[in-house]
Amino acid sequence: MVDLLVPQTLVQVLVVLIGAIATCLFATGYLRRVRLERPAVGTFNGRDVVVLFVFIVTLPVLYLVLPHWALTTFLVFTFVASLSIGYR
Repeated sequence: MVDLLVPQTLVQVLVVLIGAIATCLFATGYLRRVRLERPAVGTFNGRDVVVLFVFIVTLPVLYLVLPHWALTTFLVFTFVASLSIGYR
């Protein structure tokens, strides 16, 4: 049986660690310079919550059932729908 857990080399661990630290530092620097408005509380209505709930519940099943191209299309649709809800 093939071992699915491939041991990471020290170089891979260092690259991931440096990338994670750099991301945190850049995010902290950016958020200190740029002020973001607080999001409005209670902007989601019942329909929005139901739509998001259905997508979140069905997504793991769709990973197993759909072919790659159909899953990608579905994920793009989900992303666009979430952007639409967020921008409203």
